[in-house]
Amino acid sequence: MNRTVNRLINHPIKDQAFFFNRWKPPYIVEFKWDGERAVFVKTRKQTYIANRYSSIYTPSEYPQLFKPLSHLKENTIIDGELTSGENVYDLLRDRVRNKDKLKLIPFDILMLEGEDLRNLTLLERKSIMEHIGLKTEYTIAQSKEEVMEIFREAVEKGFEGVVVKADAPYTAKNSWLKIKKTETIDVIVTGIAETPHYLKTGEPESFTIAVYVNGKLTPIGKVSSGNPNLKRQIKTGDIIEVEYQEILKEADSISLRHPRILRIRKDKPPEDCKI
Repeated sequence: MNRTVNRLINHPIKDQAFFFNRWKPPYIVEFKWDGERAVFVKTRKQTYIANRYSSIYTPSEYPQLFKPLSHLKENTIIDGELTSGENVYDLLRDRVRNKDKLKLIPFDILMLEGEDLRNLTLLERKSIMEHIGLKTEYTIAQSKEEVMEIFREAVEKGFEGVVVKADAPYTAKNSWLKIKKTETIDVIVTGIAETPHYLKTGEPESFTIAVYVNGKLTPIGKVSSGNPNLKRQIKTGDIIEVEYQEILKEADSISLRHPRILRIRKDKPPEDCKI
């Protein structure tokens, strides 16, 4: 099922320069919900929601999730974001412990009663969704500057970013752009993870990192993403600048969500590496 969903859905790109050079206004801008991408499918024989990782949600197991979609006719496919609470970790928890909190945020329609709608423009598809009672929230921007202003508004409201879409057919390649908020932090490299690649080649892939919290050196997980050439230069004890999306605080641990190495900081003393 995951291969089918991945092949079916449109995937956003992250290259802003490419997107804005390739596509002209209007741009359809949607706030980015933090959850998992999923499609709603209703056929004559079955109704379900499937994500990209082979998980299947059914009406018998998640009745409240399907209630807002119960009026849809057979042979209909809706694209959306499955979410719960504020972040994907709430979703992972609630789909087991509190199933009634799950909801599908619909933002596109691929098929309606057997008719393939993917060759219509996005605004045409949005109009069809509203006609069948699926309200979608979006803003139309006429420039990149307007898009970035909407992005800043989304971050201020607590969203992780926006998805910017060209008014194009669903099948148009590279027609969706994801813009997400990021922060940076300076951290201390406390060790090199002994991955199979490192043991075989001596080239580091992943590093354990730490910062000072209340004067105490505190581990905050690992970072493995970043420029391979830069990673070859990093040694234990170095200070590196890391980009991340958010700080995750549990009862007895701190970690970074989606960390990525940006550069080595030769000008930064270890004691300045703090949350």
